[in-house]
Amino acid sequence: YQRRVHGCEADFLNTDQFTPTLIGDGITAGLQFFTRTQQEFPDCKYPTLVWNYMPPSAGSIIHPHLQVFMEKKPLPALAKLITTAQEYQQQHKTNFYADLVAHEKNVQDRFIMEHNGINVVANFAPRGLNELNIIIPSVSSILDLTPQLVASLSEVLSKLLQIYYKSFGVQSFNLASYSEAKGENTNSFSLGFKLFSRPNPDGIYTNDTGPLERVYDSWVIDSIPEEVAKVFRESLSS
Repeated sequence: YQRRVHGCEADFLNTDQFTPTLIGDGITAGLQFFTRTQQEFPDCKYPTLVWNYMPPSAGSIIHPHLQVFMEKKPLPALAKLITTAQEYQQQHKTNFYADLVAHEKNVQDRFIMEHNGINVVANFAPRGLNELNIIIPSVSSILDLTPQLVASLSEVLSKLLQIYYKSFGVQSFNLASYSEAKGENTNSFSLGFKLFSRPNPDGIYTNDTGPLERVYDSWVIDSIPEEVAKVFRESLSS
């Protein structure tokens, strides 16, 4: 199940114009969708929030919006992270993400900021340009976010987007969540988000890879193999 969350009336905003209130309202609306969907369809347990801004991010609509999904199973990359985090906890008796934050704070090279439990780290092995990891060790699911954490997360995202725009000239980006199902494996997994920039818009242009492909290892393909084969067979026989 999925929905699109429209956060404002403006048709376009610069990257530095997304205020904490605007971002927070969008996240809160997404949480309402997650909660209601899980109540009606209990087998849908895994919430996902993505934000594709402008066509280079694979966003098909310029109007600012979030996309929210509820899945019966975790997306491939998320499933791998959950399993790996469980294995790490069994071996080390600690939470991998809490250890990662502590390590990055100690090393300092990639640690950027901490704000009310929201940690931001430049990813050691990025999948995207200017990629940042946003880690919230105190919760494992996006459904566990309190109003206070939503407010703090929104403040952090707003500040990061301002820096994206003013320091890097970024006008297109992807944001993607990594969330466990509510109430499961809370000691081994921590809620996280990836934020990374995309090429700036240039004329009539979009991108055929979005966050599902980039960060979830889940490929969205519009063509059906059997239909592709049929077209080629018919063309070769004509």
